[in-house]
Formats: sequence, structure tokens, C-alpha cells
Amino acid sequence: MKDPAFPFYAQDFLTGVMHLTMAERGVYITLLSYQWAHGKIPKDRLGLILGSGWETLWQAVAIKFIESETGFLTNVRLEEERSRRADYKRKQTENGKKGGRPKGKTTGNEQDNTANNHQTEIKEDNPIKTQNLTQKKPLENESEYENENINEHENGKEGMGEKPDAAVAIGHVVPPFAGAEFATQWTAWKRYRQTEHHRSYRSP
Repeated sequence: MKDPAFPFYAQDFLTGVMHLTMAERGVYITLLSYQWAHGKIPKDRLGLILGSGWETLWQAVAIKFIESETGFLTNVRLEEERSRRADYKRKQTENGKKGGRPKGKTTGNEQDNTANNHQTEIKEDNPIKTQNLTQKKPLENESEYENENINEHENGKEGMGEKPDAAVAIGHVVPPFAGAEFATQWTAWKRYRQTEHHRSYRSP
């Protein structure tokens, strides 16, 4: 089955036709299309392929084609691209028949290394996910959780020891950075998430 499409490198094309008129560019792309569909261009049929006035237009693009002894024209770059695409499609077909990358037998140590590498890849791909694999999904609204913390604080059940004054402003939890400046920025961040993205945290 013939490949219905050929690679079109826009920048290469624009550079190659910079000296041509729009009509001459039309002749060039028409001949490239004909060659891709039929394999080669019969020089004695240029009049039928290009239409009236083709002689003058052809002279401007003739340098982009080579003529064989049998009277056929070809663009060398286009045939190189045809060969590359054929090689690529053939390799893809061979890989598909093999069912993808072959799986070899592994020893016990290799299996351990594979498992360790897999864990490392997970951590690198998603470091947030591996921080706490048992963490529950966030709730839609954190207000109930905050109210619960407030009640525990009032009843002396915080169980977290003494907390900086700044921590009270962000939910009775010891923040990673003590001080009013962090508390202010954290509150602003949560407000931004809720307002702009309709997201809220399950817990402080």
C-alpha cells in the first residue's frame, strides 16, 4: 500500500522557494505531490500536469529535479524521505509482531533491583504522592475539620504541646515556619486556591 502522505518541512520549504514567485511555488509543490503519488514525473507530460504556461514556470524549478536517461524527473530529497518513512514503518511492523520489548528471565537479585528501580521511578515521577502513601483524599470542604480542631483546643486535647502564637491563625497546627508572616501568606494561599480553583485542603 502506498504511503498517502509525505513529510513536509515548513522551514526547509520556505527557504528553498524564497527566490520563486507564488506561481512557481505552486508548480514546485504540484510536482512534488505528483512524484510522491506516482514515483516519478514523465517530462513529456509536464504540460498536462502543470497546465498552460508551464514552460516559463518550469524553467524556474527545473534545478530542483534530476532527469533520468529514460526521460523521467525526480526530486532527490523527496525520495530520501520516502525511504526513511518506509524503514520506519517496517521497523514499527516488526516490533508489533514481536509484541513489544521482549521480557527476559530475571534472577532473585535482578527482581529486587527491578523493584527498587520501580520505586525510585515512582518517587521521581511524583514525589508528592510518595510522601504519604496512606494519606486520604482531600475533602471538598475543610470547615468541619477546622471546627473540630478548635473544639479540641478549647477542651485541652490538642496533644501537640505548646504552639507558637502564629500557629493559632492557621488552624491550631504547628507550621513549618513560625511567625505571623508565614501565617498571613498561608492564609492568602488557601484563599486563592478556594477562590480561583475551588480547591481546599482537608487539613491544615
